[in-house]
Amino acid sequence: MPVSRRNTLMALGAGLLSACARGNAPAPVTIGYQRSGLLLLAKARGTVDAALVAAGRPPAQWIEFSSGPPMLEAMAAGSVDIGATGESPPIFAQAAGAPIIYLTAEPNSGQSSAILVRKDSPLRTVAGLRGRRLAFTRASSAHLVVAKALQHAGLGFGDVTPINLSPVDAGSAIASGAIDAWSIWDPYYALAEQNLGARAIVTGDQLPASDS
Repeated sequence: MPVSRRNTLMALGAGLLSACARGNAPAPVTIGYQRSGLLLLAKARGTVDAALVAAGRPPAQWIEFSSGPPMLEAMAAGSVDIGATGESPPIFAQAAGAPIIYLTAEPNSGQSSAILVRKDSPLRTVAGLRGRRLAFTRASSAHLVVAKALQHAGLGFGDVTPINLSPVDAGSAIASGAIDAWSIWDPYYALAEQNLGARAIVTGDQLPASDS
């Protein structure tokens, strides 16, 4: 099942099955979500909780995560039953032995991810990142965007200074000038444009698809 350039919905197999079969007192399903995507919309609309209640189950427990990697860590630990994330976190999680299964995949155009620089930055292209401080969340979809962008520009990770930061920390770092560029996704991408005047030097839809 190809998962490149998609958001994926995953479950921890054993945890989900046990959560759904606990006799007369079923435990609530725990759902991990981020600040974008279908699960955020489902939570806001109450559709999942309504369906669970209609089936005689308690409403879900919702846990917000800033990115996919910590969500997958929580899923591997059994703290989350279902979660949605980009294509990269589950690959890293499965490589570490996490017993996750894919439930469905949602196409993603790539327009919601980008490598950003400050509005006053002299950088205009990915090639200009040579020797620069480039922040992203390790094992996230932003990590994959960096890998593809560097390769497309004829560079590698050894040509930049990679800095592993959470979206919140990276947002503060680019605002202060502590980093030169930031690979990120929506809604952080849109917020950085709106609040900081950050601009994209490349967007996800300008890069080769992962399965090409």
